[in-house]
Amino acid sequence: MDDYYELLEIDPGADEAAIKEAVKKQRRLWISRASSAPELDRRQAAERMVELIEVAERELLDPARRAAYDRQRAARPPDDRAEAATEDPQAWAARAEASMRGGNPHLALHEIEQALRLDHLQPQYHAIRGEAFSAIGAWANGLIAYRTAHELDRHNPTYQLLLGQQLLRGERYAEALPILDSALAVGGATPQARVLAGLALHGLADQAADHLTDGTPVIIHPQQAYDVAQLSGRALSLSPPDQQLTHRLQYLHSLALAATQRVFDGKRLLSGLGSALSASASMGCGCLLMVLGVFAAFLFVIGAALGGDGALMPLGFLLVVGTGAGIAALCYRPRWQVTERDTRSYRVSRTS
Repeated sequence: MDDYYELLEIDPGADEAAIKEAVKKQRRLWISRASSAPELDRRQAAERMVELIEVAERELLDPARRAAYDRQRAARPPDDRAEAATEDPQAWAARAEASMRGGNPHLALHEIEQALRLDHLQPQYHAIRGEAFSAIGAWANGLIAYRTAHELDRHNPTYQLLLGQQLLRGERYAEALPILDSALAVGGATPQARVLAGLALHGLADQAADHLTDGTPVIIHPQQAYDVAQLSGRALSLSPPDQQLTHRLQYLHSLALAATQRVFDGKRLLSGLGSALSASASMGCGCLLMVLGVFAAFLFVIGAALGGDGALMPLGFLLVVGTGAGIAALCYRPRWQVTERDTRSYRVSRTS
């Protein structure tokens, strides 16, 4: 199998209908082989063929991708088919790596498939395959390849980082974090490992918060404040060497800490006093009564101080203290409560 046309057994000039029919035929064939082959290596080879057919379908049915692929196919060296007769998997893998460095992932994918056909237990080959799939936009197939490499060599931090990075591309942060934690433990806190782990923690912290319609994160619940503070704080402790990531983490961390601080909420004061009068009482009337009450208490204190009835002085003091305590109880509350009320109309659903 030199290319997608040979894989599908069609002419390079085949039209869309012919390609769809060939894809249907080959997929049915290889799925049947994958399910019926008694040997593990044959089943795995058939499963890889099914994945490759999916890539061929995506590449050949997209006019722009097909045109790019045809140009790359035409640029292959003339002795490519002759060299394909080699049975050395390392030589195929070396050629695949060279093709990736040369910016030709389609050719690299074909070459690494030949290496895997000869030796499917080398995690390095699966890692190259994952890189080639990722380069052509086949995220799911790349994830399968990286996961296979990791399963074949679970304690290799290189494959742990590759798998974690692929999971991050799919925004699967919860699944990526334990793998990246293992890479940090096994391979040490390398810059790449710290950045990837920081990205996973940032993704989880961002998912823990609510968001406005413009994407701005907000905290509207104490549990959110705790979760975001814990995740972002842990990420900052890694000191990821990425200034942009660090700034985003610092913003989330400060947002979570600020959400638990008590702030003055004037709207709550007005609404509380207004509703205390009657359902139809205005906010302005409630505010006016509060001012008058404070003023009256102040007069009691002044009158007592100037020689009035001595019993009025403690009464005035109690009135002033009571009024202040009422205002504090009514107006000062955690910031997350104010945020929840003020953003209710233009907040989107939680992403987690």
